Amino acid sequence: MLGRPKFQALSFFIVLALSLAIPSAGRADLTAATAINFFWDTPAGKQNKVGTWLIREAEITAVGDASYFAIIGNWTPPFYIGVQELSYRTGKAERVALFSAWDTYTDNYCTTCSPESRSDKGSLTRIKELGTGVVPGVFGYEGTGVNSWMNDFTWSVGDRIRAVINLRPVTNGTEISAALQKNEEPWRYFATYVYSKSYSSLESGYSFIEDFGGRPYTVRSAEFRSSWGESERLDEIVRLTRVGGQRNETTSQINPNHRIEQRSKSGIWGEVGNTSGDVNRIWRSHSVEIDESSLIPIEARIAALNLTGTKASEYKAQYQNDATRILELRSLEKIQTPKGSGVLRIGETLSVEIPKLESGILSYQWRRNGEQIQGATNPRYLLKSEDLGAFIQVAVTVNLSVSARTLVFDFPGFVEKITQEATKFKNCAALNKVYSGGVAKSSSSVNKGGKIKQKPTVNAKVYDLNKSLDRDKDGLACER
Repeated sequence: MLGRPKFQALSFFIVLALSLAIPSAGRADLTAATAINFFWDTPAGKQNKVGTWLIREAEITAVGDASYFAIIGNWTPPFYIGVQELSYRTGKAERVALFSAWDTYTDNYCTTCSPESRSDKGSLTRIKELGTGVVPGVFGYEGTGVNSWMNDFTWSVGDRIRAVINLRPVTNGTEISAALQKNEEPWRYFATYVYSKSYSSLESGYSFIEDFGGRPYTVRSAEFRSSWGESERLDEIVRLTRVGGQRNETTSQINPNHRIEQRSKSGIWGEVGNTSGDVNRIWRSHSVEIDESSLIPIEARIAALNLTGTKASEYKAQYQNDATRILELRSLEKIQTPKGSGVLRIGETLSVEIPKLESGILSYQWRRNGEQIQGATNPRYLLKSEDLGAFIQVAVTVNLSVSARTLVFDFPGFVEKITQEATKFKNCAALNKVYSGGVAKSSSSVNKGGKIKQKPTVNAKVYDLNKSLDRDKDGLACER
């Protein structure tokens, strides 16, 4: 079922694990039936690594006697976590959760080893800690390892079940922990195992459905939904890009109706297991639809790490800082290019905005021929005489609490003259908005009041229309 030679006997392991964990579990017809896998893929360049955290969601849509639904499975390091239907033991609906981890062999996996012989067959994985009410176990005959059972995780068809996994290095090995959630109930700590080998990152993994006996032609199906991986400090978040499906036949007993489904927000997009079945792995390209604001809930992390009290509070505070940072950085990456509007003509007003901006404080800086225009720090800018023939830009900076991003809009073309013959202004304040240094009748006009700060614009027609604003009759109107 696991798609590699070292894991060929998974169905037989489940039967054995049941009998080991629960002595009364014995049934002659618990034989393997077809298993359906879904494999996930990472973006190009990620080398199949997804960080130290991984989350996955599933909904069981059809169940049969003795069915197993693995929500998250993994090869490096080797583990899986999911839920089982075990009603054959009592005749009543009995549904539990299972979390298993293999021993990590130095050579080949021992597919014939019994649990009792595991001590001399490889690098042992051991149980460090179990959640409340969780029962320990061991397994063999497809590799060996440890597992644990959450016998009071009573799930039903239609429940949303989420699993979260955390990997972290320790001295001479690696710890792996897990937590589960059903619908909106609190997350539950499952267990912590310790591998004797060192691992730095989880692989992208897989999901599967298997029925190991009972009525092999009864449909078992589930909707396995969005998954993604995260690093501890959220400096990397890996969105899985595609999945592939494969039907594995571990015995000659074939279940052509056995089905596994992957659902996106737009509906079911992939299905494996029909009248013929998909024997070979088939990749189906798909952009996994996850809200960009989605992160592994802090409650899931705290549960998986089994934190309480002060440690939980301190971890939550750090996580919230990291989450704010990563979400703001992601929102900065999505900011659209500013849009400028207005006519490039003296006396006209230009404006700029950023479409669909949801958060952030904006600041503006207008530029003339690449140089900052002093005091031009508003979203609107009135073109003046000194802008004539210039190239105008505006830089818009989006400021968030952890970072900022600046984008520049270049207005096409150059600022032109006023097209009308002349304009009569109401007062000097209005005239100076267009001609900041005032207007001169001719280039030989001299200010009677002495030195002026700005050079007036020479325009006889404009001066004549606004001659009444030349109070000292020196041929300069509204000079400054």
